[in-house]
Amino acid sequence: MKTLKQTWINLMKEIVSKKETNVVEDDYIELQGKNITFSFNNCFELSKDKQINDDFLEMQKVFFSNNENIFGHSYFNSMKTPFSDIKSPVDAIVKKMSENLYTRNAVLLFTPYGNNKLPCINSIQFLYRKNKLNMFFTARSQDIYRKFPCDVMCFSLIAKEIAEKLNLKLGYIKANIISAHIYLRDVENVNKRIENI
Repeated sequence: MKTLKQTWINLMKEIVSKKETNVVEDDYIELQGKNITFSFNNCFELSKDKQINDDFLEMQKVFFSNNENIFGHSYFNSMKTPFSDIKSPVDAIVKKMSENLYTRNAVLLFTPYGNNKLPCINSIQFLYRKNKLNMFFTARSQDIYRKFPCDVMCFSLIAKEIAEKLNLKLGYIKANIISAHIYLRDVENVNKRIENI
């Protein structure tokens, strides 16, 4: 099964190859309804890259705090869980799964934040099947070059903590990305990355 890095490079290649036919509003290239599957193994290998690691550190602020960050928003208060009385998303999921390891309700939902802006991520769901904890996420919109790897690494931090608290092994990640896109301003950098692999 592919790693996050392999999946990221393949997604960028596929999107850039559609440049001539799939440019939207002279702003970005898009693939619609992209489904991908990859392994939790080596999920953090991209953090060895300085630019990605810097973005990953900022993305952690988006998910896990209300601190200012380069992305200009926070999902911290928009993550809703199965238990409204538990503030920690991880603790809420752990509680739900400790009651029924095979539950289909171990879900984080992302609600609108400041000025009713919609998060790019709609939901993250955890399923324990075949002796492994698997993660599924749906994104209405995903900047594949800049945010996709950092988002996935943040989700993986959540999954890793849940797995550790429940003494589970991690399996795979499945994603449904409605608008997988690369901004035209980033295409040159994307091509450099692809060439250097």
